[in-house]
Amino acid sequence: MFTLCRFNQEGHYLSTETEVARFADPEDAQWIWLHMEGETSESEDRVLAQLGIQLDDMVMLDARRERHPPKYEWFDGCEFLILRELQASASHKTPETQSLTVLFGERFLLTRSFKPSPVVQAVWSELPQNSSRKHLEPPLLAYRLIRKLVDAYQPMLMDLEEELADIEDDLLTAPTEEHLNQLMSYNSAIKKLRRRLIYQTNALKALMESEEGRRLHLFQDLYENSERYSSLCHLYQELMTDLINGYISLSSHKLNGIMKVLTIATVIFLPLTLLAGIYGMNFRHMPELEMHYGYFMVLGVMALLAMVLMAIFRRLRWL
Repeated sequence: MFTLCRFNQEGHYLSTETEVARFADPEDAQWIWLHMEGETSESEDRVLAQLGIQLDDMVMLDARRERHPPKYEWFDGCEFLILRELQASASHKTPETQSLTVLFGERFLLTRSFKPSPVVQAVWSELPQNSSRKHLEPPLLAYRLIRKLVDAYQPMLMDLEEELADIEDDLLTAPTEEHLNQLMSYNSAIKKLRRRLIYQTNALKALMESEEGRRLHLFQDLYENSERYSSLCHLYQELMTDLINGYISLSSHKLNGIMKVLTIATVIFLPLTLLAGIYGMNFRHMPELEMHYGYFMVLGVMALLAMVLMAIFRRLRWL
């Protein structure tokens, strides 16, 4: 799908076109925003040539790689960014992202995605409402796109923080294996997300360092927000590691308590088993077998041994 937005010399939004046949650049359009979504390489090259946009082959080669990490490059008066935006179905449980290419020059803004882009659709919906806004330039519109892309991470990270707080409270009262499974799943997801955010933060830092004036302040704000979200991912990852270790420690402590009880029971019944084994031997000459009260005496000795051992364990605070 191709979508073309036109802006006049004063930076006012004019119109949006989705028919490729009508993409000829009119005289009243100072600059354009072209978004490409899920199109073939041949179709993209044809539309770019129709609009007079000439790009280096390496740019489109990187843009068409679905799993390309975030990056920033500047060449021939154009600034080229590959970013990772959260998909519409993304959540703190499954923070799925997709590649969004942003390339802007003096007279055009080019964006490209493989699937429907929530960021692009959000900015589209705002353009008619802000049609009277002056001096909207490709870098400023690119800033609005990237700002929405970066800010989309905040609600998801806040949801994850609340979820981790609930899990921490549950671990102190009634820890279960389900909590461990959740923590392992979240830890794996946040680790991948943090790696992408690190690349993206570095790309936004390079973009910030290439700007000056008011644009420097705007893109510096983007870089700082992205860096903060990357730091939050690192913080949550450490928190989840601590919770996992805490669950393992609680489980080990509970297991140690069970093993202590079993060990004490074994120690108590060991001498009793020894006595039962001795008098269970089938020798012919065993004097105690002829005693009238021998059975009751042995039972008494066994009971006395058990009580003495239990008293010793209580004194040592093992029981």
